[in-house]
Amino acid sequence: MNVPCWSLVPENLVQEYALFPLEVHEGKIIIACSRPLSPEALASLHFCLGCSIEQRLLSSETTTSETTKDFLEKNCSLKTSMQLEVMMENSSSPFCFMSNEDPLEKKQEQEDPIVLHLKMLLDEAIEENASDIHLESSAKDCRLRYRIDGFLVEKKSIPLPLAGPLLSRLKLLAHLDITECRLSQDGRLTHSWKNYTVDFRLSSLPTQFGESLVLRLLDRRKMIRSLGSLELSAQLERSLGYLLKKPHGLLLVTGPIGAGKTTTLYACLQELQEYKLKIITAEDPVEYEIEGMLQVPIEESIGRTFERMIRSFLRHDPDVIMIGETRDEETARRAMEASLTGHLVLTTLHTSDAPEAISRLMNMGLDPFLITTTLEGVLAQRLVRKICSCCSRAYSCDEYSKEEITFFHDDPLPKQLYTGSGCKRCHGTGYYGRVAMMELLLPSDQLRLLIHQRASSHQLREQAHREGMISLQAEAKRYVIEGITTVAEIRRVL
Repeated sequence: MNVPCWSLVPENLVQEYALFPLEVHEGKIIIACSRPLSPEALASLHFCLGCSIEQRLLSSETTTSETTKDFLEKNCSLKTSMQLEVMMENSSSPFCFMSNEDPLEKKQEQEDPIVLHLKMLLDEAIEENASDIHLESSAKDCRLRYRIDGFLVEKKSIPLPLAGPLLSRLKLLAHLDITECRLSQDGRLTHSWKNYTVDFRLSSLPTQFGESLVLRLLDRRKMIRSLGSLELSAQLERSLGYLLKKPHGLLLVTGPIGAGKTTTLYACLQELQEYKLKIITAEDPVEYEIEGMLQVPIEESIGRTFERMIRSFLRHDPDVIMIGETRDEETARRAMEASLTGHLVLTTLHTSDAPEAISRLMNMGLDPFLITTTLEGVLAQRLVRKICSCCSRAYSCDEYSKEEITFFHDDPLPKQLYTGSGCKRCHGTGYYGRVAMMELLLPSDQLRLLIHQRASSHQLREQAHREGMISLQAEAKRYVIEGITTVAEIRRVL
């Protein structure tokens, strides 16, 4: 049964949003307006009225209805009545049903300034190859920064009147509770850019001045790559390819946060998919969906931990298991036990270099015998910014700084080095894009003996160098000499 609802909506809301209610039907208030309301306006109405809202566009024919006349005469002031009449006279849209469930309605995008501003913000971040968008609330405005090639780049701040609706819309698109501002929330959203869909992972954080949001760009074009596209040296690519062909064992990828470990793991999984293997991953969270793999998101609040998932994986007859991160002894032990039972296990660890990863496993409490039996390789890596190809220039040894001369120690100085002078493409930094530097440790019999003896990471490193392991420092010198990056960038990273 339809119920009149004129008295349910305060007159100030009618004036503020240029609308009037038509009826209550099945627990929803149906409102009429000349243009679609923004998601923020709908959320505000929902909060004030305590029920769901349905929108309908007004047309000039509506002005002749008895419902409208009665409402204007009996329930609105003269000023409000005039405003509503003007609104209806200027409306050329047909009287139609508008759903408030789709936040990306095309007509709304074309008309709502908040939607347009957000679209321009996301488009700009994608075009500038940003990895993260930071929206940080303050007392005066909302600070906007993009992380580009590992560095935060300041952008024009967003005024407070615009910041609130903008943050609310982002939370709405990520399917978060926009009324909850006291607790952190995490969600995902998608954005269309040049006929291509880019995923974003959103995280909110309550601060003293309001919420701050960080959006991580999850661009499949950059993340899902083959080993050949990682710009590895020929020797390293052969060695890594050899490891991936092993039927069982443990491969560790190490480095600090933001070193590109996940990208390397996905590249390895892409290589393994060519052999038509069953691959299962446990990730926290699943950032990229890869066709042909079983990907399990970790959710510790319900007991879905890395350690439990590894045990469950073994019952599903996998060939390859990927563990997003090894955080504790129990996870590491389960991963090693899985490799002992005939599975190839790939995982990550936070250490500064490859030999230190072995010491870290022993410090976790793992038996050296278990480590030597399962470990097949440790790949350590860092990401360094590349010199911008548009503004790259060479300079001779006469121009070398003291820092550059010291960098090469006893090695002969190269005849020339390279730097970026700064241009529009690289935003004046002289760098554009990043590349991974890697060192790969392959445990030999002598190294396994040292592990049994609980040797230090320093002793393991020296032995690995004697056996021909190319260290991160050696790779760094090659990158500088070949003009891939600069000494200043190497010193910042290492």
